[in-house]
Amino acid sequence: MNNLKTAVLGCMALTVAACQSTSDHAVTGVYATRYENEYATGNDTIIVTAYNRSARTYEIEKRTGYQKIRHGKILPKEYVHKKWMAQYDPENQVLQETVFGRQLFLNPGKKELTMGGTHYRRVE
Repeated sequence: MNNLKTAVLGCMALTVAACQSTSDHAVTGVYATRYENEYATGNDTIIVTAYNRSARTYEIEKRTGYQKIRHGKILPKEYVHKKWMAQYDPENQVLQETVFGRQLFLNPGKKELTMGGTHYRRVE
């Protein structure tokens, strides 16, 4: 009887771990976008990695490379690199950072992420 209970509990633990890794895979990844307007051209990359899966905490890394355009002239490339932590809300599919109020909305079906009105496509 004890062996049966142990086996059932083991199966339940594996099922929970499999469900968490599936949703984790939908969250983690590399997302990118390219933009071009009259003031600048550039690329944004957002890298989402799991920090503490049980607490649904993720590290967000944003890398931006851009070139300003002034008076029709393209200036040298500049880079910005930022990192922060966010909590994942699986019900609303949003990563929330509390210090600056950043929110990253996930759409796993379309493999997209939206932050501040900018849409990023998943590349990895």
